[in-house]
Amino acid sequence: MALVQLDGRLIYDWASFHRLCKEAFGFPSFYGENMDAFIDCLTYIDERDGMSAIVLANAENLTIEITGSKDLQVRVPEIAEALASSVDSVNERFVEDGKGPRLVLRWL
Repeated sequence: MALVQLDGRLIYDWASFHRLCKEAFGFPSFYGENMDAFIDCLTYIDERDGMSAIVLANAENLTIEITGSKDLQVRVPEIAEALASSVDSVNERFVEDGKGPRLVLRWL
């Protein structure tokens, strides 16, 4: 199982969120730094197309752990909500493609 950890204490605005995600997931240099781009990059995480440094094997899941999540949810609830919603959207895309959900979001 693949694992990405994001430190919620380092997220204080949208720019810091996208900067942290770009680094943690290995998004490409042209990453658009918006939630549509975030969803698009993670949608292809099981393909070797350069949208992420992480490439899932068949039936492998990616766990995204958010440390300091309570602080994040209080400080910037709109980012926490957008993250959860985006993970749901990516999983819906996987289900529509017959692959089943591939992302697991853990709030620590």
